[in-house]
Amino acid sequence: MKLSKGKFQTILILAIVLAAYLLLAFVIPFAKTAVFWLALVFTLAAFGLQLYVLKLSFEKGLDARSKFYGFPIARVASVYLIIQIVLSFLFMALAAFCPAWIAAVVFVLLLAAAAVILCAPAAYGQVLLNDKADLYSDEQETSIISMMEDASEKTGWNFGIVTLNVDYSSGEAARSRAEKIYDETFGRDSSGVLFLCDVGYRHFVIAGDAEKYVSGRRFDKMVSRIKTLYFDYDDMGCARTFVNSVVDCYNMGELKASEKISGTAVITAVFIGLVAAGVACCIVIHIYKTYPKTDAGVYMDAKKSDIYTRSDIFLRQFTTSHTNSSSGGGGGGHHGGGGFGGHR
Repeated sequence: MKLSKGKFQTILILAIVLAAYLLLAFVIPFAKTAVFWLALVFTLAAFGLQLYVLKLSFEKGLDARSKFYGFPIARVASVYLIIQIVLSFLFMALAAFCPAWIAAVVFVLLLAAAAVILCAPAAYGQVLLNDKADLYSDEQETSIISMMEDASEKTGWNFGIVTLNVDYSSGEAARSRAEKIYDETFGRDSSGVLFLCDVGYRHFVIAGDAEKYVSGRRFDKMVSRIKTLYFDYDDMGCARTFVNSVVDCYNMGELKASEKISGTAVITAVFIGLVAAGVACCIVIHIYKTYPKTDAGVYMDAKKSDIYTRSDIFLRQFTTSHTNSSSGGGGGGHHGGGGFGGHR
């Protein structure tokens, strides 16, 4: 696992704080009673929890939130660690006088409160930023996470941005990978959006209730903007436009019937209509050109006349379907969305 400068500094700070805590705990002449050892054990547990949360964040790129409370778990773990350190020194100072059961109750309740918040069932949504392609700086990652957290809190949807240093040259491969990441991170039946950016293709997953807002012409407009920014090498602009466009769609309310039809579908339908009209005209012209000419004498001969000659022309009915996609590819999934390909 490659650590950026910011991540390395975070781990280094945690290690320094742990070393300082242990040094003070054993250098200061605290009474080594059961209270002292309880305070030490629960504080080490708090450090372990903080390290686990950091590992989760680094490996999955997940600044997960307790959806019920709306707090990022990294912040919750940090607050818990600080409170635990302060209380541990307080009880160590009172170790000679304080009963062990009081310290145990306080530490257990504090740990239980942190666990409840960290494990609370989600109600707002989670945010995912996994920059494996290193398109963003540490400062940009912090800004993107903040934007997605605000958007998630407003809409109640999951937000994800994933960059990969691989080349999915086909839309189908990118769609499959993007939907797999979404389902594994947020759940198949959840509502949210995810932007997958690899070397050869960019795919957008629109899931659950988000499809009622981000689809059709709105989706095409968002993808068109991001496509322009991508080929201008404005990766931060792509992320910002993605998040802001989704929020704008949410603010506009659910799609109207006229908005559900994308520009691509309209163009396709018009093209098919023109082709069908052209074929019909050619058939009519051909019939009139090849139909035998009849002189007046024929109508006087009942045996030769055929007033009731009929010609039935059937036009094939075309039915078009459209998966939200600005440049094709990516169809067939269980979520909405689409994307665009091309190398820069």
